[in-house]
Amino acid sequence: MTGMGTNTKIVPDASVILKWVLPAEREPYSQQAYSISQAFYDNEIELIVPSLWVYEVANILTLKYPEYASALMILLTNLNIPVFHPGVRQVELATRLVARHSITFYDASYHALAITNDAIFVTADEKFLLKVESDEHCQHLRDWA
Repeated sequence: MTGMGTNTKIVPDASVILKWVLPAEREPYSQQAYSISQAFYDNEIELIVPSLWVYEVANILTLKYPEYASALMILLTNLNIPVFHPGVRQVELATRLVARHSITFYDASYHALAITNDAIFVTADEKFLLKVESDEHCQHLRDWA
């Protein structure tokens, strides 16, 4: 995606956030994920995440890299990405997205956050993207430029 400005809001999911700390050689699209984190660091974009991100990311890190999980989670939480706790509007929208697309409530929570904040939900989850088809609020990580 080109032409991003400082008003652009991105909702990265766990698949993107994990690529910021996992070995690049094992992670497809890691360069695109790094580009997102760099754009955030350079104040070129805004990042927002639902509160569940910490549980999803910590779960994967603890299972795959238990000896590094705590340090990596501290690194990620110190990025101070604004965290949104679900409100009634997000819960209702996420519930409708689950029913409409047969997706998990977890994925729908990121998607709903993007919709309600006029943001782009960026994910490497191809199965999710196939289910939501060409939603204007969703983008595959590989398409990040």
